[in-house]
Amino acid sequence: MPLSLGIIGLPNVGKSTLFNALTKLSIPSENYPFTTIEPNIAVVEVPDERLLKIKEITEAEIVNNIHLQFIDIAGLVKGAHKGEGLGNKFLSQIREVDALIHIVRLFEDEKVEKIGGSNFLDNVEIINTELILKDIEMLAKIRLKLEKNLKGSRDIKLKEEYELTKRISESLDQGKLLRELSLTEEELKIIKEYNLLTSKPLLYVFNLGEGEMKGDLNLNGLGCDTQVISFCIKVEEELSKLSKEEAGLFREELGIKNYPLNDLIKKAYDALNLITYFTIEKGKLSAWSIKEGTTAKEAAGKVHSDMEKGFIAAEVISYLVLKEIGDISEIKKKGLICQEGKQYQVKDGDIICFKFSL
Repeated sequence: MPLSLGIIGLPNVGKSTLFNALTKLSIPSENYPFTTIEPNIAVVEVPDERLLKIKEITEAEIVNNIHLQFIDIAGLVKGAHKGEGLGNKFLSQIREVDALIHIVRLFEDEKVEKIGGSNFLDNVEIINTELILKDIEMLAKIRLKLEKNLKGSRDIKLKEEYELTKRISESLDQGKLLRELSLTEEELKIIKEYNLLTSKPLLYVFNLGEGEMKGDLNLNGLGCDTQVISFCIKVEEELSKLSKEEAGLFREELGIKNYPLNDLIKKAYDALNLITYFTIEKGKLSAWSIKEGTTAKEAAGKVHSDMEKGFIAAEVISYLVLKEIGDISEIKKKGLICQEGKQYQVKDGDIICFKFSL
């Protein structure tokens, strides 16, 4: 299953319009709240020009690209944590995804009802507050269970876990999102098991009006390490309906030099802390996604469990080396294929041939 990203936000901010643009599927995106009740789901390829370059140099056939699953979740409203606007159902859908794309409305349109605060930071705050309140509710249940287990117990790990939940609860009470906390690797593992909403990676999309190509905004209220992309979602939806040639001409006329949807998918991929490596086996080229810091042995298991069990070594070519020299036989002659062991940490862009025994 591909990793999933939930598209969230207040009603009428452009969530379903973005979904349409990403998938070129026709789903309802009408101008009234709660058009989306059941989540719409689609799988989208992660654009990577390196894959095409490797194909060109090696003449291999692309058989596997990386995909992300986008889930269009209905608009949240104030009071969602208490069930307002079918909030409990929507929040449970958010709990199931790996990361969040939060759409923030900046466009003005009298025909589209505006719901929420008077400015974009107020609207961001409404969503964040609902996620925080739901996490507080979830942590209260977790702490209650831990308290019962601690009675008469001398388990140090259990005590440490309880103290962690106490610290997290205090932070949430102050209105802080969990992703902004400094936590150890061990603490992050515990948090992951809780599946708390405010611990999920987040990317903001500012939905601009037509003709607005960038947003000059004060982002200080969004928190630390905030990832933001701004574009007019409606324009991208319209362009997605055209042929590649027609869309290119319209982009020139509109002065849109980049491809915001590709940028969005790449930023979403980065938000998940993922890197890409490639394999070529019998003329078949594949791209694989792994977490940064994954070892060669673990990466082999991504291709097949037998490769991880019988791992011997990894022959690694850097994509940059392949691109510069342009010929694998020349790379071999120059001794630029690196032989790496099981503890080698795979780098983004590595082209790997795994050696293993059955």
